[in-house]
Amino acid sequence: MDSPANPYATPATADPAAIPVAPPDFGWAIENRRLVVETGARLPMVDPYTGRASETMQLREVLLPNRLPWLRFLPLVTALIFVLLGAADSWITILAPLCWGALIGYLVTLVPSLFLPKCTLFLFFQPHTIRFRTIFDRAMSLLLLSWLLGGIPMSLGPAWLQNVPAILFGTWVLCLAFSIFFQRRLTCHRRKDGRFQVRGLHSRAVIELMRIQR
Repeated sequence: MDSPANPYATPATADPAAIPVAPPDFGWAIENRRLVVETGARLPMVDPYTGRASETMQLREVLLPNRLPWLRFLPLVTALIFVLLGAADSWITILAPLCWGALIGYLVTLVPSLFLPKCTLFLFFQPHTIRFRTIFDRAMSLLLLSWLLGGIPMSLGPAWLQNVPAILFGTWVLCLAFSIFFQRRLTCHRRKDGRFQVRGLHSRAVIELMRIQR
């Protein structure tokens, strides 16, 4: 979500003629309580992650990955396999294969989407949605970067410092697990008619889009 933001606010003292009007929506429909879109569609002012609208919203261009639903469980499966194959005898020795298994499984889930057709949408988001996800993504990047760049220097330091890389990596894996299993992510699936079915919307967003469609 990296295109310029487009706020649509209603100031208390603003001239009504000067208030920006949201561009019209197009290219979408709710069919059997599922969002079906054409690539390049623009949705109404409904946050897909919360199902709500606010006085100020940001319009973003979003490229949705084409992810196979069952692959979301692969990191958990590979983590368990790594633990079973390892010779772990305590929670400390379990942590390394658990984290590496989850990481490898997550990377494998990204491979099919490189070859499957993707969908571009223009979506409105509430400011706090953008803010939370930006902070979370930056924290994830900082944890991973700290582990990659600081792992070797820390391993040469005192005993207490040698445990920091494992803590950084373990925290990153926990955050990754949270984003996979608990944080909403919009994905798409190509239909036979050439349109895309969008997954990951909040149920309130679906209900609100159904109301708008009527």
